[in-house]
Amino acid sequence: MQKLVLMTGLLLATSLVWAAGDKVAGEKAFNSKACMGCHGPAGKQPIDKSYPVLAGQPVAYTIAQLKAFQTGKRDNPLMKPMAMQLTAPDIENIAAYLAAQK
Repeated sequence: MQKLVLMTGLLLATSLVWAAGDKVAGEKAFNSKACMGCHGPAGKQPIDKSYPVLAGQPVAYTIAQLKAFQTGKRDNPLMKPMAMQLTAPDIENIAAYLAAQK
């Protein structure tokens, strides 16, 4: 029963986050914040095998990862300064844009 409640809550939270993001604004932010420089156009073709493909990632996952870089829960000397320049709306919008990429 607890798992059902947890999954329902997670799905609801994910759908609320999805609704909050603006894909058009996310594309502009992704391109203007230099994300494309490492992760490639639309997050589909990273310049290095060690960089992740971001296209198609779930909204909630992308938001959580970017916030983890901001707070230091995730440590990466390249991503920390990139994430620090993002506002909460930037993060939501970029996540919505990337989730829509296939």
